[in-house]
Amino acid sequence: MSLKRNNPKRDSTEPQIVKAFRDLGCRVWRLDQPADLLIATPRQRDCRSSFFLVECKSAAKASLTPVQQIFHEDAYVQEWPVYILHSEAQVLEFYNLHCKRYHA
Repeated sequence: MSLKRNNPKRDSTEPQIVKAFRDLGCRVWRLDQPADLLIATPRQRDCRSSFFLVECKSAAKASLTPVQQIFHEDAYVQEWPVYILHSEAQVLEFYNLHCKRYHA
């Protein structure tokens, strides 16, 4: 059993990823567990927001911890995948692929 840390270590790419999502009009909540971020897409054309869990990883630290791996597998089975993003460019790709289709 691990203790909850008051200042959990964050991935170095997280601030840029958060900024990129916010620049696209998304709401972003930083989480300690089970993923790094909860993203809500902007409401458009009377559509509800869509929510996504995002795990931020830097290129040097790309592997998941054992706890993260278990959660990702469980979330996938429940059809609620956790997306792993490494950069601002991937945020744009993610948004264009997953978010625009809900608000077209």
